[in-house]
Amino acid sequence: MKDKLTKKQRWIWLIPIAIILTAINECKAQDNVSIGVYQDARLLFLGDERGNKPGTIDAKLEISLQGYQLNGYYFSINTQIEYANLKGGDYSSLLIIPNWTFNQQIENIELSGGIVTGLIHRWKQSYFTYGLSGDLSYKLSDKLKLSALGQLIKRGDLSDRWNTKGLNPNFYIGIKYNLK
Repeated sequence: MKDKLTKKQRWIWLIPIAIILTAINECKAQDNVSIGVYQDARLLFLGDERGNKPGTIDAKLEISLQGYQLNGYYFSINTQIEYANLKGGDYSSLLIIPNWTFNQQIENIELSGGIVTGLIHRWKQSYFTYGLSGDLSYKLSDKLKLSALGQLIKRGDLSDRWNTKGLNPNFYIGIKYNLK
């Protein structure tokens, strides 16, 4: 089964994404807004078997709208935009992740988990994607955190070109900054 979206399906998916982005722009988070910036650790330090050398840019920007603090956790909606300058073609994605963050079990540690849905664009094709996301953050201060982000993502672009199966792992390192 192909994961490629037809032109009509791409437009259909753009409508809810546009509505969500508009709502994010018009709404304020209940408790906090944070911005995260990440780089794929493997491409930064090692490269990969497809010809991407160490130092390859694969940057991810995350905007997180956080709900009220509950008993040991909070809920957030994260929007991630990613761009990678890969050998064989640029890669971009837009992901939406409903996320639960546990932040009062271990001092200065936050552990998050969520379900990923979104779109990947590569080789002039768009692909629906889904997967899982997990984040471990260390609070340096009330506003700044060091973060390690792991994701298992269905990569339709890779299965289309190289016939890969299942979910593909990615590991990112970065920082988060609380705006409030």
